[in-house]
Amino acid sequence: MPIHFFKISKFLLYLAPFAVIIVTPSTLFPFIVGKYTFLKIVVELALIAFALGWGFSKNVQFPRLWKQPLVIAVALFVAVFTLAGFTGVNPGASFWSNFERGEGSFLLLHLYAYFLLLLLLFQTMEDWKRLFRVAITAGFLVMLYGVAAAMGISGFIGSGFCERFAGSLGNPAYVGTFSIFMLFYVAYLAVYGNWRGKNWQARNLPILIFLAIYFSAFLLLSQTRGGLLGLGVGIIVALSYLA
Repeated sequence: MPIHFFKISKFLLYLAPFAVIIVTPSTLFPFIVGKYTFLKIVVELALIAFALGWGFSKNVQFPRLWKQPLVIAVALFVAVFTLAGFTGVNPGASFWSNFERGEGSFLLLHLYAYFLLLLLLFQTMEDWKRLFRVAITAGFLVMLYGVAAAMGISGFIGSGFCERFAGSLGNPAYVGTFSIFMLFYVAYLAVYGNWRGKNWQARNLPILIFLAIYFSAFLLLSQTRGGLLGLGVGIIVALSYLA
C-alpha cells in the first residue's frame, strides 16, 4: 500500500508543470488564477499522498535532505521570507497575497513542499529526465495556445502575431524566461538521453533540434531583451565552463 501512495504522489508531481497551460477566461485575471489554484491543489494532494505512504511504510528509506547545502539554503530563504511577511505592514496580505497574484508566503510554502517532494521521490536520473520531458510538453502547449489565440480561434485569448508573443502565460516577459528553461531542458536531454529516456539514438536528434528552434523562435517573438541577454550570457558562461 505505501508504494501506491508514493506512485500517486509522483504522478501529481509530474502533473504540476501543466499548470502553465491553464487559462480561465471566466475569472478577472484569466492568465493567473487558474494556474496558481491548480498548482496549489496538486502539491497539496501530492503532499497528502506522500504523508499517507510514509505513515503506512516501515522499511522505506529516503535521502537525508537536511545535510545538503542546497536544501539548507532554500529552507533558510523560505523561513526568512515568511518571517519578513509577518513583520511587515500587512502580514495577512504578505502571507495569503491577493486574488490577482496568489503569491505570498502561502505559495512559496507550496513551492518549497514541491521542491522537497521532488528530492525525496525522484531518486534516479530517469525520474528527472521524465520530468524534463513533461515540462517540455507543457512548454510546447504554452506556445501552441498563443498561436491559437493569435489566429483568433474561439476560446483562446491573447495577443496577435503583430504584438509581443505571450502564449498561455499572458505576459511576454514570462515567455522569454520560460523559453530559456525549455531550451535548457532540451539541451540536457540532447546530452544525457533521448526523448524516450532510453539510450541515446541519433534518430531522435531531429526532434530535439526542432524543439530548440521552436522555443528559440518564440523567445524572439516575445521580444524580451532580458531573456535574450540572459540566454546569451548563459551560453557564454556554459562554454567557458566546458572549456
